[in-house]
Amino acid sequence: MNNNRKKYNLDDKTAIITGASGGLGKQIALAYAGEGANIALVDISEQELEITHSEIITTFKKAKVMSCYCDVSCFQEVSKMVKKVFKRFGNIDFLINNAGIVFRSTVENMDTKKWDKIIQVNLNGVLYCCKAVIPFMKRQRSGKIINASSNMASIPDVGMSSYCISKAGVEILTRVLASELAPYGIIVNAYSPGIIETKMTENIRKNRGEQKLRYISLRKFGKAENIAELILFLSSEFSDYITGATIQINGGLLSTQNPWMAWEQVSKEQ
Repeated sequence: MNNNRKKYNLDDKTAIITGASGGLGKQIALAYAGEGANIALVDISEQELEITHSEIITTFKKAKVMSCYCDVSCFQEVSKMVKKVFKRFGNIDFLINNAGIVFRSTVENMDTKKWDKIIQVNLNGVLYCCKAVIPFMKRQRSGKIINASSNMASIPDVGMSSYCISKAGVEILTRVLASELAPYGIIVNAYSPGIIETKMTENIRKNRGEQKLRYISLRKFGKAENIAELILFLSSEFSDYITGATIQINGGLLSTQNPWMAWEQVSKEQ
């Protein structure tokens, strides 16, 4: 990590990042710290959040960072968290709705409590966080909200109905909010990652990695750093004319039916 990168220069801007204890959330937090932003780390896991907090402080000595233990599926907790962040930093410029959970089950065997939990965290959690920051951003007449979707919102999978539906809902919410908030100078977008090398995808990469790679045009899995770089771009002035969009970042996953055929053709030519 280059402590002097300042590619986008987000000095004194404040970012709230949910699901910040590990994986993509942690990498996004580190990226913001590298750009000089104030950071509010939000997660339900206190122990892992403290580890992320310590790593940021160790990597960036002058980083302004706070940890907020919060269940995003509870609006009361979210509201208190946002007020706490505003009190500490005095502004809220970016909201990164990264928190999410996943369960695998067929519809027939679905535990309805698990279904509810997926919707509560992945969809309601995004709604609650947006609802809580909007008044602060409206007063500033500026702000950027970036929501985590998934390639499964457009390419659903067997046994993943609850997760797919929650992410499809996030994309629709993103489009509606982008229009509702545009008069206030607030920009809303979503990012839709494919298979990124994180703990969440470890099992699928280990057990079905080669199979999955056949359907990715670039024939490689994404890095958390790829996501973080996209988030920084969407946070910067360079993206000020992009709103209501869901940006695919998946290496060309199923951009065509059989991307593996191109690789086979190249092998024959060699």
